[in-house]
Amino acid sequence: AFQVYDSSTKDGSVAALTFFTLVSTTTTTPTTTTTATPENDSALADECATQIHTLWKHFRGRDAAKAYSGYHVKRWPLEAYISEDEKPTRINPHPQPVRALSKNEWGDRLLFAGSETDRMSPGVMEGAVGAAMRVVRDLQESLK
Repeated sequence: AFQVYDSSTKDGSVAALTFFTLVSTTTTTPTTTTTATPENDSALADECATQIHTLWKHFRGRDAAKAYSGYHVKRWPLEAYISEDEKPTRINPHPQPVRALSKNEWGDRLLFAGSETDRMSPGVMEGAVGAAMRVVRDLQESLK
């Protein structure tokens, strides 16, 4: 499973990718075998770059993904309250829309706008934006 978000600036002065991925705990190349342990972020960055390289090679035919200048690794499964599995083997699917979560309460005076309350894309950034836009529309309507 692999999700990529372009975090680059509009003017192109900063090029960055943000991604969520599952990688194997052991990476084998023709010359080395590296274990991606919690202490080995370099191996994880190399594994992610290899995955991106494999994908980009099909579209761009070049080795740009291997030329990264830096990386920051955040291992969410190791964070308290984020995951019950320190070594996940799959990314859980995003939740399905639950209409009741987007329903206004207390005579339309209490509105919910979290990402999980979106009716189209709950649980992702697009859902957070969609939920916020829905609440803005509801507020505008109530102020007429």
